[in-house]
Amino acid sequence: MAQHARYVELLRECGYEPLSAPPLVDHADGVFVEDTVAVIGETLVLTRPGAESRRPEVHSMGPVVVALERPSARVTG
Repeated sequence: MAQHARYVELLRECGYEPLSAPPLVDHADGVFVEDTVAVIGETLVLTRPGAESRRPEVHSMGPVVVALERPSARVTG
């Protein structure tokens, strides 16, 4: 968790405001989900990781994307 805390701190120092998703206790790297959502223009795109074991990370980001009330899409295949 110290690594994640430092990562968030660095993002804030660069002017970003990281958002949090619900914890994924069954996924050791679940705190690093920055590659589960891509921003293209004004649209938030939920990605589809190649590793099936990482796909629950995308599901955890769904509520975060919805809460932002911006156009969104999902990669499905």
